[in-house]
Amino acid sequence: MPDSLCGTHVTSDLTADLIPPGEIAEDLRERQGWPKTVCRVLVDGVVVLYIEMQMQTTPLDPMELATEHWQMMFGDPRRLDIGDSAVVGDHGIAVLAACPGYKEGASYSVDILVKNRDPDDVDSNRVALEAFAREYFPQSRQDAGC
Repeated sequence: MPDSLCGTHVTSDLTADLIPPGEIAEDLRERQGWPKTVCRVLVDGVVVLYIEMQMQTTPLDPMELATEHWQMMFGDPRRLDIGDSAVVGDHGIAVLAACPGYKEGASYSVDILVKNRDPDDVDSNRVALEAFAREYFPQSRQDAGC
């Protein structure tokens, strides 16, 4: 397992729960004109994890995203105590926290979607996503200058 994922240090124990064995590759892209970075993690050429990191300059509620825009990925979303606001669902997690180092009122968000896992094992997905986000989000936020 890698010691960093999408530019952020990670613990191999946590990535092992989300990333199956195989040849790992990353496709990291900054979206031009947006304060957003998108990272796809591939194992043997198949996307297994999708991570989107961005600065939000308008108020955002992860629960609204989960229930109004990403229903298929979240399914039965539940709030968590990560960052200022977080929600975990069947196949994804969204975390948001203030980023005073960027600009007044800005927030940093990380959305993580897990792909190609057993779609019926949502309890395992939720546990793995929450554990991963609890480590990944604070480090990613710090790396972003927040």
